[in-house]
Amino acid sequence: MSLSQNLKKLRLSHHLSQVEITKHFCISRSAYSFWKKDITHPKRDNLEKLAKLFQVDVADLTQDSRAILLNIYDTWQDKVIAYSKQ
Repeated sequence: MSLSQNLKKLRLSHHLSQVEITKHFCISRSAYSFWKKDITHPKRDNLEKLAKLFQVDVADLTQDSRAILLNIYDTWQDKVIAYSKQ
């Protein structure tokens, strides 16, 4: 699942509304909207606060997002190696 899907699942399982999350983190509704649409992601400190609130690891929140980044890194690394062999 993506960060936004994980966030929604955890928020609902803890019976919290989107407004409650925005108030708890002192963020605007639009900022939260960007998170839930995967337009932007929470900064590291907010990720840590979310993890603490939901009693999970930061890695659990970002699980698939991290896999995507690792895949991008592997692809980039393959291109660099191929270029260096030219």
